[in-house]
Amino acid sequence: MREVYNLDFCFKGNRTYVHGTDIFNKTLDLFTTQLGYKEIKNIDISFHHIATQNLTFLSDYTGDGNDLKVTIKFKEGDNTHRFFAVENGIDVNCRYEYPEENIVQASVFDLPKNQVTLQKPLDFSFIEKIVAMNKGLLEKLFDAVDGKWYFTRLQHNDAMTDNASTGKISLTFKSNFNFKLTKTAVTVDDKEIGFIYFSLVKKG
Repeated sequence: MREVYNLDFCFKGNRTYVHGTDIFNKTLDLFTTQLGYKEIKNIDISFHHIATQNLTFLSDYTGDGNDLKVTIKFKEGDNTHRFFAVENGIDVNCRYEYPEENIVQASVFDLPKNQVTLQKPLDFSFIEKIVAMNKGLLEKLFDAVDGKWYFTRLQHNDAMTDNASTGKISLTFKSNFNFKLTKTAVTVDDKEIGFIYFSLVKKG
């Protein structure tokens, strides 16, 4: 039977689209709190198009992909689960402050090593930290390129634990496919747990 779940969002800062970090956090909360999944691991979430409205998550999708905003796959035990998100026509009607610059300012950049590290405790979620860190790293590595960076995919191969939020986080830039997709390794306490991907939309 097809499962359907509606999720409401608020815009971050001055953005006019739903931020990938909020989508990630709310879907994890849906899966663990409402659906009761005990141990989520091997998460692979992709953002296909920008969402400007609230989202409905479906356990199956049969469309042509034009309206597909997000896909997420993960494992619980030996079972693999997939969900797909589309806009549901309900406008986002709230907004909150998001001082992501605090994450960047607390991070230590080592550009010769293509790396950024965060060890200070901050009141942000794990996904908010690594997205802000990676954006800051890419902006420094490719400072001559004029455009906007978007978080497009996360492969998190470990189980989601509290250590992912409190441990030392390091990101190391790995590759750039003509700015259509960049790949950065994510390490927590010296253990590589996956990769985060960004895309650049160039101005003009």
